Amino acid sequence: MSCSITNNPDSWPTGDKVWDVCRAIALAEGANVAGSNPDRLNNPGDISDGGLSYGFEVHSGSSVTKFPDKHTGWMALYAKIDNAFVSAKSLVYSPDMTWTQFAQKYAGDWQNWLNNVTNNLGVSPDNRVGDYFLV
Repeated sequence: MSCSITNNPDSWPTGDKVWDVCRAIALAEGANVAGSNPDRLNNPGDISDGGLSYGFEVHSGSSVTKFPDKHTGWMALYAKIDNAFVSAKSLVYSPDMTWTQFAQKYAGDWQNWLNNVTNNLGVSPDNRVGDYFLV
């Protein structure tokens, strides 16, 4: 992974299907927009952990984590997606969820988020998320 991650998608991590989902989420969250919350908070997935790790800012009713750098934020997003859909260790998300169900739990404006993520990945909203990682 590049050590100089910016809000430019060309600098974002790649390499496997988990990274593909992370990149799609980052685009849906606006991490590619200079000065956006995901860009400014080094949090491409707009992850909320209540500030337990690094502190937070409140946005749209959520305590959005402020990561110390983009690398750490991207690694947290990767771990979240891997834990939920590859390792199946999440208490919130399941590989059996459809993309629609995932969006409804993950995003406030879930319809737009769903359209952005599924269009980016070339999947149907009715597909199971776990199936994406099996192909």
